[in-house]
Amino acid sequence: MKKLLLLLLGALLCCNMLHAQFLLLDDMEGHGLCSGRWTYYAGGANATGSVLFNVPNPAPSSVNPSSHVAKFTKDTSCFEYMSTSVGMSTPFDLTGGGLFKMLVYSNVREEVMFKLQPGNDYTKAVFFTYQIKNINTWEEATFNFQSVASRTDLNRISVQFIDGRKANGILYFDLVQAPNPINITFLNASIPMGQEHGAVITAELNGAVFNDTLQKHNWYAENLPPGVSIDSVQRVNDTLANIVLAGNSPANYSRTALKLTVAGVEVEGANVAAYTAKGNAIFDGNPNWTMIYNDEFNVPGIPDRTKWTVDPKPKGWINGEQQVYTDTTHDNARVRNGDLVITGKKDFPNGTTTEPWSSARVISQNKMDFVYGKVEVRAKLPKAKGSWPAIWLMPTTSAYGGWPKSGEIDIMEHVGNNLGKVMSTVHTQNNNWTNGGHLSATRSLTDAHTAYHVYGLEWSPDSLMFTVDGVHLYTYRNPHTDWKDWPFDQKFHIILNVAIGGGMGGTIVEGDWPDSMNVDYVRVYQKGLGTPYPDTVIVTPANQLVLAGQSIQYTAKVMDQNGHVMSLTPQWSVSGNGNTISGTGLAVLDTSGVVTATVVQDSISVNGTAYANVRVPNYKPVPGRIEAEAFDNSNGGRTEPTQDTSGVENIGYIGKGTWWEYDIDVPDTNKYRVQLRAAVSTASSASIYLDTTLLATVNLPASGGWQKWITVSSTKIRLRVGQQTIRVVSNASGWNFNWLRIVDADSVVVTSVAVTPDSLTLQNGQSKQYAAKAFDQRGDIVSFTPEWKLTAGDTVNTLSATGLFTAGDSTGWFKVKARDEGVTGMAMVRVVPVPVLTRVAISPDTAIVPVAASQQFTVIGYDQFDSVMALPAQKTWAVSGSRNSISTNGVFTAGDSIGTFMVTFASGTVKDTVYATTAYTCTVNDKYEAESASSVSGTATLQACTDVGGGQNYTNLASGHRFTYSNLNVPTYSRYIFRIRVSSTYPSSVKVGHSGMVFGTVKIPNTNGQWRTISDTMTMPALTSTSITIASGFFKFNWFSIENCAPEIARITLSPDTLNISSGNFRQFTVTGYDSANNVVILPQGQWTATGTGNTISQSGFYTAGPTAGNYTVTVAVRNLTATAQVNLAAGDCSVSNRYEAESFSIRHSGPYLQPCTDVGGGQNFAGLATGHWFTYDNLVVPSAGLYTVSLRINSTVASQASITAGGVTYGLIDMPSTGGTWQTFRDTVTLPALTTATIGVKAGSFKFNWFSIDNCIPDSLQGGGAPLMAISPKPVTATVTAAKAFPNPVSGQVTIDLPEGFRTATLFDMQGRAIRIWMIQPGEVRLQKDLSFLKGGLYLIKLEGTKKTEILRIVKQ
Repeated sequence: MKKLLLLLLGALLCCNMLHAQFLLLDDMEGHGLCSGRWTYYAGGANATGSVLFNVPNPAPSSVNPSSHVAKFTKDTSCFEYMSTSVGMSTPFDLTGGGLFKMLVYSNVREEVMFKLQPGNDYTKAVFFTYQIKNINTWEEATFNFQSVASRTDLNRISVQFIDGRKANGILYFDLVQAPNPINITFLNASIPMGQEHGAVITAELNGAVFNDTLQKHNWYAENLPPGVSIDSVQRVNDTLANIVLAGNSPANYSRTALKLTVAGVEVEGANVAAYTAKGNAIFDGNPNWTMIYNDEFNVPGIPDRTKWTVDPKPKGWINGEQQVYTDTTHDNARVRNGDLVITGKKDFPNGTTTEPWSSARVISQNKMDFVYGKVEVRAKLPKAKGSWPAIWLMPTTSAYGGWPKSGEIDIMEHVGNNLGKVMSTVHTQNNNWTNGGHLSATRSLTDAHTAYHVYGLEWSPDSLMFTVDGVHLYTYRNPHTDWKDWPFDQKFHIILNVAIGGGMGGTIVEGDWPDSMNVDYVRVYQKGLGTPYPDTVIVTPANQLVLAGQSIQYTAKVMDQNGHVMSLTPQWSVSGNGNTISGTGLAVLDTSGVVTATVVQDSISVNGTAYANVRVPNYKPVPGRIEAEAFDNSNGGRTEPTQDTSGVENIGYIGKGTWWEYDIDVPDTNKYRVQLRAAVSTASSASIYLDTTLLATVNLPASGGWQKWITVSSTKIRLRVGQQTIRVVSNASGWNFNWLRIVDADSVVVTSVAVTPDSLTLQNGQSKQYAAKAFDQRGDIVSFTPEWKLTAGDTVNTLSATGLFTAGDSTGWFKVKARDEGVTGMAMVRVVPVPVLTRVAISPDTAIVPVAASQQFTVIGYDQFDSVMALPAQKTWAVSGSRNSISTNGVFTAGDSIGTFMVTFASGTVKDTVYATTAYTCTVNDKYEAESASSVSGTATLQACTDVGGGQNYTNLASGHRFTYSNLNVPTYSRYIFRIRVSSTYPSSVKVGHSGMVFGTVKIPNTNGQWRTISDTMTMPALTSTSITIASGFFKFNWFSIENCAPEIARITLSPDTLNISSGNFRQFTVTGYDSANNVVILPQGQWTATGTGNTISQSGFYTAGPTAGNYTVTVAVRNLTATAQVNLAAGDCSVSNRYEAESFSIRHSGPYLQPCTDVGGGQNFAGLATGHWFTYDNLVVPSAGLYTVSLRINSTVASQASITAGGVTYGLIDMPSTGGTWQTFRDTVTLPALTTATIGVKAGSFKFNWFSIDNCIPDSLQGGGAPLMAISPKPVTATVTAAKAFPNPVSGQVTIDLPEGFRTATLFDMQGRAIRIWMIQPGEVRLQKDLSFLKGGLYLIKLEGTKKTEILRIVKQ
């Protein structure tokens, strides 16, 4: 191998075209290991094909400016497997890389095969193919043999073209290269901007060793930030070298990957003159977010066409959705009042009864595309049932293939049938909804339909992080496997849409529509963007074959170093004799040449080039037919056998911008028509040009399939006598092309015109876009520009020159006419009044609803013609019975009162009333055997069941296993009781839901291997199918049930059942109800009473101890059941205990104001508090320095913080979470000096303020059993040793508590006596497991309370 490398080096040093990571095999100009040694086999003496070397380049370009190349000519006389080959004296070394490449140029869009084999043994060959992307264009083909890197016998190359078929085609190829076993790579480095000095970048040499001494002048960095240089290069060992940088850059530069070239003299046995290092040595650039795209939606009307495309799609286009996505002739997407408003509605957009729903989707594809960055979209969502709004990203080019291969990023999805649950999701090849994989998370956002929220994405090479209002929701991390898990290294674009119905949208409730998603702004940011400067000029068309004398319009796009367009005007020049170019880029080309666009900004000059090569013309006589594949120049498409009635091949694989040129010889100056023979899968169009002049555009309507052929004639065009070239340009994909025919214009006679829609009903003021088709004497379509007219005398309606009809104020039948060449087509339109809501009907008209369950009522509106119409936005639901409620969507929830109640819907003066009867009954009570699942995902197996009733159960369940049931009876959106029958030996959990929606999570305790029924309450929409997914743990599964039965109350309990308390203190009592199976049930409002003068209890169970010691009771009554707790009230163990009303201040900030107080005891409270507000009190009693408890009584809806200060010193801060609009007391322990004056201040947030107190009492929350178990310092802390055990202790995360029977609550306290959490303990529950990871390090107490017993455990949190 060493001998081979030395031979190569001699050949390569004289050729600068070689990429440093590759070895040159042949440049077709006498250089390279294979130069002059190729042979070919075309198939015998009768074969006329050939492979020639060192032939002129047919079209020099920026991709391949070489003067000479190889030419592979294949025709139908050749062997199907015609090839050209060359042998190597030594096998290829593929251990350092397996990538071979060469430049290719073909006149047909076919495959090129590159084959490696041992000598002539083709049975052991390995090959890869490359599909030509663009014909008559140089492009780089790559072939990756990394999968056979262990092969050491591959020493022969074979190139084959259109392999295995008799076919015609010419392939030019050039610059054949093999992987270089010697290469240099960077070890990953990331260098922050401004911290370059002294940074070290390590380079690793593969396949050879460094010289003993390295010289820094042989290491050339092309793109170091300004002010940064290479200080030194230090040899670490044979294969590692450290590059040390000098200087910190003063510039605001962009993220840059270092480009480093190392001279071959630094490498022993070098096989190239220089090596270009690969890998990631990154200068991070500007660390701040820079906005790169945005739309604030401040300009009313159609969304900004420079940023968005309103993308029409038919009904059912995807996911079974019911809407038609309309274009801009409809108003489903409009900018209004500073928002983009996307509206879904029932307006029959296509005038057909089978397509009633319309909506819109707007996309930024090819207008705002980006890779990596931050996206923020502020939006308010629709609430209509059946709505499915989405804010999402899709790949711009689908580099890895169609969905889901190239990925999907859903920033936000929401469905009206699961109101208030927003979801973020990632789809990849390995994880998407079709294979059960869900990379997603949800968040409850109850005001998503009434308030704007910012839905965000931060996208980096390592992760996708989703946020709502800046708060983290979900992160998907790059597993660094391959594209099947991470296709997110390509450009994506933004999509905003509102779908209706379909897979996730679900049932559509007509009365909820119209409804809209309002988008306030879309903003896209990126990091690593420096001050922009011109970096690249892209000249279009890049490389062109032209006829002598032809005019070509060139354009230039100037890009900055960040890849964004700059508004700079280029200077144009062109080489070649006789060629000229204007200041606007219009070139007239007589000879081959290079077009150059140069831009200058300050001291920076950048240019871009495009090659123009003169071709030989091939003029064809017209009138006449020309086969599509007989073009004289083209940029794409691919031939295939045709099924048309004539012709052998047609051109397929046509895309937007694909074009063909045809040289024609016109005999007379006259009017002609161009006829196109096309098979059209989806409607498209083609434009016909003469040089840069547009002659006609031919609309191509859908013909019914890829081989269903129609002939379409253009409008009349005028051609002058003589030789000229026309170009046919495809304006969209979706069609095949067989032939074109140029005929005398008068040979095509229009005989009929059809107007669509032919019959339509519109309301006063509505508009409809009409279209017209003309047909000739053979029934073929003729393109034409219709002359649109209304019936003579119709002055109330309007019809534009493009066929847009707008209904006026009159009603009745009217005619719409389209005329061409004396032939008229006509359609009828009926104009009716704007519908007025005249009646509404609620369904169902009667309903029986179990107590605490729900019933969905729907309403349909009817207009003055008794036709169904959309309901106005102003509408209300109401229900009688103070304990009942009804949502804005008509979901009635029964209270605990029994009777018949009115449900009323009203819109203005129009209303309807139906009746709902509440009862202690069930309308849903169904049990489902586990084995009735319609599908099972996972390795669970069935076994004979040992539970009561026998049968079968599933076992071997594990996390991720999923059971789907398609026979469910869940008739309406409601609260349901979900029960699951299990046997477990480990705590587990299951999730109920599907398609990213989770209706509830059921915690399953360790049942010690016994069969138990576990119940939970959850809200479900109407459904017939959903899934049960194992979220954690493992267990056996027998059956589950869903019911909405009214709760049966067998008994109630009070907690605590015994209370030791001192005067002036407070305590919250709770009442819990149980059914006969000991399951906790929801209770109606109870009646609370407390004995003892001065003792009070609110109707929510909040107890305040009076001044008199003694034994008292607290009683609660629920229906016919009562429960009583014992209260042992002792004189307060305090020397200070004083409460101060908020309004007793001596001086205060002017902002707050007094209002009547709704707290226990009434009186007044302050409202309107804000950060910086304060109250000073000069009547305080704090006689000596010491430790005191400061309590604040507040009512808030946001987290807040208050301070207590005196003499300019802050003695304490009290953190107060949101109370949810209820009155609560917050305490903190503060060391105070002796004082009579202090100030209560608002440090953050806002709240209502009733009173505060200062005491040095022992907190009653830490008393039990009649004696204090813990007291505030300086009294020592003690804890009763009990049979309850907590482990591990100390604890960092989850704590487990083994419980004796009898406890009903567990309360977590900090050392200041503040209750942090309260957990209910179910009867029979013997183990409690709780996550304490949220706590700060320190000492905590867990108080266990139950029937006549109280115990305290001390927990140390690490």
